[in-house]
Amino acid sequence: MALILLPVCRNIITWLRSTKLTIAGGIVVGIILHAGNHLACDFPRLVNAPKSRYKKYLIDFGGNKPTYLDLVRGVEGVTGILMVILMMIAEEFEG
Repeated sequence: MALILLPVCRNIITWLRSTKLTIAGGIVVGIILHAGNHLACDFPRLVNAPKSRYKKYLIDFGGNKPTYLDLVRGVEGVTGILMVILMMIAEEFEG
């Protein structure tokens, strides 16, 4: 049974190699949309929220309302930026 599937696996691997650029392009589009949503929509909405509306976010962000730079410089912002940089490096050195 395994001998029958071996040529199929080889064909699938060849197909995946040929579509690698398409997959990488899709990942880039996904990263741009995801990061853009945080930077352009989520962060400003949180920073500009009135105190009454901000109360429901106290569990996640604490009692002090963060500024835009606090969100970018925070753990989530730094790890998100670092993840994008590491993915770019990995794609650059991938053979």
